[in-house]
Amino acid sequence: MPTVPDPRFAQLLEVGLQLSRMAPGEFGDLAVASRILSGIERFFPGTDPRLGLVDGNRLLCFAPRSRAGRGASLDLSTVDLSPLLVEWMRLRRDDRAGGAEMGLPLGLRETMKMEPPGLRIAPLEGGGSTLGFLGMHAPRLDPAERQALDVLALYAGTVVENVRLYRRIEQEAETDGLTEVYNYRYFMRALTHEMDRVRRHGGEIAVVMVDVDNLKEYNDHFGHLGGSAALREIAVILRSSSRTIDVVSKYGGDEFSVLLPGCGIDGARVYCDRVRRRIAEHAFEDDPERRLTVSMGLAVFPTEGRDPRDLLRRADARLYDAKSAGRDRIGAAP
Repeated sequence: MPTVPDPRFAQLLEVGLQLSRMAPGEFGDLAVASRILSGIERFFPGTDPRLGLVDGNRLLCFAPRSRAGRGASLDLSTVDLSPLLVEWMRLRRDDRAGGAEMGLPLGLRETMKMEPPGLRIAPLEGGGSTLGFLGMHAPRLDPAERQALDVLALYAGTVVENVRLYRRIEQEAETDGLTEVYNYRYFMRALTHEMDRVRRHGGEIAVVMVDVDNLKEYNDHFGHLGGSAALREIAVILRSSSRTIDVVSKYGGDEFSVLLPGCGIDGARVYCDRVRRRIAEHAFEDDPERRLTVSMGLAVFPTEGRDPRDLLRRADARLYDAKSAGRDRIGAAP
């Protein structure tokens, strides 16, 4: 005769399955935190849980919906990963007893609004490192409940690790390995999306083609490693000269393309001239002898071009005109 599973064990499995069912649109830290905290609240109601996720040199701290205020999904705050906090997380990872209440470092306690009495901590691990931790208030946890918290933390750590791996793979698929700007495939997708938006709602977008002048001679003089370093520095100049909504991409060997949403011919000219001057004045690798210029061509939709490739052909033709006219200049419609 088959045994009837413990209802709490069945609930634990259900929560674990819910944590693992992430849709592609839920791969942001906020969506991940929301799902994890919802699972903890479902299994341990009334414990007022918190989640901390390591993000570079910061710890992202999430509070449940009940404290987030109206209209918000979660309350998000951050705290720097100081050496003291890193050591505290290491100790929590190495402390497998975990049944006693554990204090939080003062700065973290204030950020996460969690007081020590009855506080329970479980680390989130993945890839051999601590990804964060779960915290909740529970004056009493029997051994089975403590084990359940550890299992939920294990599920949560696996989810966080997999989501970040997915995001890293996705980012690598969308970016150029040398310059770390977007690649041609991402640029075409963004351009198609923006052109569709203009058709529906009106407005303008500009496309700029950027070609590095005399890169072959630069490579001959400074070597291909020097040329690669110069392309990376040009990419940095393009990004720092652009708005957050602009899309900078590597188009070809020594060509870049820039998408400027909401930008007409006048704004695009101002952008191009700013970039052209910054590159012409830049000493590559901090060497005054290492100088390069760029030629640029621009086209504006909807006044020019029927589709993405047509718009790019027009910008590329203007780029060719700029190079033919002597380089270090901008080609645009009269």
